[in-house]
Amino acid sequence: MLTLPRLRRGEDVLKAGDGNLTHLHEIRAFKTSRTSAARAGTRDRPGARVWSLWRWGIVIAYMGLIFVVSSRSSLPSDVQAMNDKLLHGAEYGALSFLLVWAATQGRLRPVSGATVAMATVVSTVYGLSDEIHQWLVPPRAFELRDLLADATGAFVAAGSVWVWGIISRGPRPETWRDG
Repeated sequence: MLTLPRLRRGEDVLKAGDGNLTHLHEIRAFKTSRTSAARAGTRDRPGARVWSLWRWGIVIAYMGLIFVVSSRSSLPSDVQAMNDKLLHGAEYGALSFLLVWAATQGRLRPVSGATVAMATVVSTVYGLSDEIHQWLVPPRAFELRDLLADATGAFVAAGSVWVWGIISRGPRPETWRDG
């Protein structure tokens, strides 16, 4: 395998081992074609669609569980003794985590900001629909603070996965200093 020295910003030419000059855009095209082929291979591997459906099935099953629990007119006494807002945050944090997990095909790093936003928005909208659903179940009620706890839990969980992806990657080569 050919290893190339690191480039600094503004350099457009690399010197190959045999003395021939190779332009940076040719190297980038080579790397891009190689990684594109690798990415395409992961999507086309046997069983990838089954695993994807399985992951999204878990997300939908968890959303169904939230719906069933919200349909109950009263909760068990041990659950009622706990802080309601922490339960909401944990419940929708778990949903947000599952959404990120399914959207990234089970690989939690690197996670883009768009994935974090998608998981937060979907979890919050589902939390809104859950609060409306609770409003229709006697004697439960719609509480704006519960919705805020849902959104906070969703953002904290998805944001934590995003931060973990950054931390686990380590420093990027362009941030390394000689010396």
